[in-house]
Amino acid sequence: LDENFNEISRIETKGLNHTENHDFIITSEGSYILMSYNSTYRDFSKYGLSSNELTRDSVIQEISASGELIFEWNSWDYMNILDCLNHRFPDDYAHINSISLDFDQNIIASFRGCSTILKINRSNGEVMWSLGGSNPSIKILGDEFSEFCGQHTATMHKGGLLTIFDNGGHCN
Repeated sequence: LDENFNEISRIETKGLNHTENHDFIITSEGSYILMSYNSTYRDFSKYGLSSNELTRDSVIQEISASGELIFEWNSWDYMNILDCLNHRFPDDYAHINSISLDFDQNIIASFRGCSTILKINRSNGEVMWSLGGSNPSIKILGDEFSEFCGQHTATMHKGGLLTIFDNGGHCN
């Protein structure tokens, strides 16, 4: 937007059917990291549902300043679907709701539908660590509930402090 809030340009995900407005990042390199809920049909028959269920995968894309796709990450390829049964399953099973960059410029992403936060390698898409879910690489200690539920706004701060807003709903 310009100084009068007139639209100058618009950035959207590439090849997906929805650009999400929960959160986005403008990087120091001038690229954009965007979130999406991309609708697709998936076979959920082994979970007692249809072999043709409409779902919304949570997708992260990085788009260059010139509009080229640099990076794409899809929840279907990395999330344990059995951690994602409590929030709009199977439609919006993972429900990404925040992204931020860690000090090393990798992505911290919050998935409300799985009560999970992941650190995602921005170069290759691999999960670097997980917090929450059934098999976290980082465990919560000293909390009487031992988990957070349906969280929002996972943000990494200097010194390695991770803050989240725990909605307290949709527990695993």
